[in-house]
Amino acid sequence: MAIPRLIDSKRVFMQQVDAVAKVTSSALALGTGQANEVVKTMGVLLIGASQTDQGPALDNEALPADVEHLIASFSSEPLFVKNAVRIIEGIRAEAVSAG
Repeated sequence: MAIPRLIDSKRVFMQQVDAVAKVTSSALALGTGQANEVVKTMGVLLIGASQTDQGPALDNEALPADVEHLIASFSSEPLFVKNAVRIIEGIRAEAVSAG
């Protein structure tokens, strides 16, 4: 009986992605397919970027500046934002080159 629940949950998920993509399409001036791709890709990026902050807390540790800089460069927020912009630009560029 797990398969019917899996199917139902995936259909609900697809409806949610479509709803978010509709708003994304308008907000970013993207086509429907592009917006769907952005939403799906951002979800995967968010999961990956958030995992970079799940290491041990090092706030009170004396670390060399180069190591602190490296750790900061993998912080989830700048990592997510920088790569989200790159992805959106790439999806837009694909549409231009295809059109």
